[in-house]
Amino acid sequence: MQNNVYSYTIGYKTDGSVTSFLKRTSNDLPCLEDKRGKTRATQMKDISKENYTMVKKHIDSYHPQVSHYNISHAPNRRYLSSDITIHQMHKDYLTKYKRLSYETYRKVFEKENIGFTTPSQDDCAICSVYKNHSHDAEKTQNRSDTNQTEVSTPNDDVVPNELNEQHCSTCVTYETHKRRYTSARKFYTEDSTQTWGDDFELYAVDMQKVLLLPKMTIKDAFFVSRLSVFHETFANLKPKGKNKCVLWHEAIKARNAPEVVSAYYNVLIRMESTTKHIIFWADNCTAQNKNWTLFTGCLIFVNEEWGPETITFKYFEPGHSFMKADAIHGQIGKKWNKTAELLDFEDLENLIKSSNKLNEIISLRAEDFKEFENGCMSRKKGSLMPKLNDLKVAQFRKGSKKLFYKYELEDENFSDTTFLHPKFKLKLPRASLGAFPRGLKSEKKDAIMKTLVPHMGVRKQIFWNNLLSSQDLQDLGKSVATIEATECV
Repeated sequence: MQNNVYSYTIGYKTDGSVTSFLKRTSNDLPCLEDKRGKTRATQMKDISKENYTMVKKHIDSYHPQVSHYNISHAPNRRYLSSDITIHQMHKDYLTKYKRLSYETYRKVFEKENIGFTTPSQDDCAICSVYKNHSHDAEKTQNRSDTNQTEVSTPNDDVVPNELNEQHCSTCVTYETHKRRYTSARKFYTEDSTQTWGDDFELYAVDMQKVLLLPKMTIKDAFFVSRLSVFHETFANLKPKGKNKCVLWHEAIKARNAPEVVSAYYNVLIRMESTTKHIIFWADNCTAQNKNWTLFTGCLIFVNEEWGPETITFKYFEPGHSFMKADAIHGQIGKKWNKTAELLDFEDLENLIKSSNKLNEIISLRAEDFKEFENGCMSRKKGSLMPKLNDLKVAQFRKGSKKLFYKYELEDENFSDTTFLHPKFKLKLPRASLGAFPRGLKSEKKDAIMKTLVPHMGVRKQIFWNNLLSSQDLQDLGKSVATIEATECV
């Protein structure tokens, strides 16, 4: 009776077709695809892909820049000027393309890993890992607190847990890291507060983020790839000492290791003849302050007749490199944000000079750059030559071709090694490429001349008209130069 009711309900007079179907094994059953809504889903997916492409194209038209820091935890991060917001960008998008919600635009913006401010200094990866890791409570034991006195810096807020696993590699690594950044901060504070004679000069060295010229209030300025300006800061650690602000832009030279060594060279040759010993405090950026090209250059400098007796580099622990140069960059940044327009290189020079009365501008020309080379011999298997990442102090002495170094700042004695290739000639190199300016990529200069320069006064236009250009050059505002392909910490 029940079978008949079921059969009549589904429109059959007998249950033969139903029982036959149920007798089939699971392997015999057809795999039927549910096609309901498939066409609509495909259409929406295509629309979503098209929207993403259009939004990405619009965001890229603002020319997001790579910071000179290539942070290990965010190597692909790009930045836009803080003069503009996502709301303004979305509003501009609606005037050029079809309607799109703000939320969709914002999600694409975030997925492209773009921000509006560059990091003043790198976050400490070791401290972050230590802060977020945990132990099994049953396997932990109490660890006594240390009585060391510490100086606080932006990254020095990680306090060891009361319970730590005795042989935890993360904890051991952090304890070593903490000891080193505490020691570095202690020695840096001592160097910057003690009284030094006239034969000593001390500087905290760092490169500021790329500055873009011209800075203008017109909307078109955000859609043009602008001139990249490089600023290597030598902040004087002696009271009332002059800070050396070394400036050049991409139409003069690029920003690779030889150019950075040339910045050091131009600071050294301007020092008083009474200066015999120079100390540089720096971070661990291998392309700027810790590479064999720079070390080769320093050996040349100390062995020149005009050179100092010693050049010493002292390095901060990665992630804890806040120094006086960062404070100077902060002063420049505040002045930059309050200034509506900076139309040429002279305007930028005046801004940096006015941000601190002790700032001294050194604007480099093409003939100020030298073709410095890496004179280091090839590292052989079993070589005793130290690895750059392990060095905390590097020193160069007049009359010697050796590198004197320490693995810890508190070490009393220096070790030494010979790193120069036997055939390398220790002499000042010639001017870079015949002292000719690098020039701008033709397309970039044409866009600036067509879109931005007409909005300037005649006097300000002279700087832009005089820039050389070539079709074969890279746009350094879009490309990642050598200095950005390395880890700066």
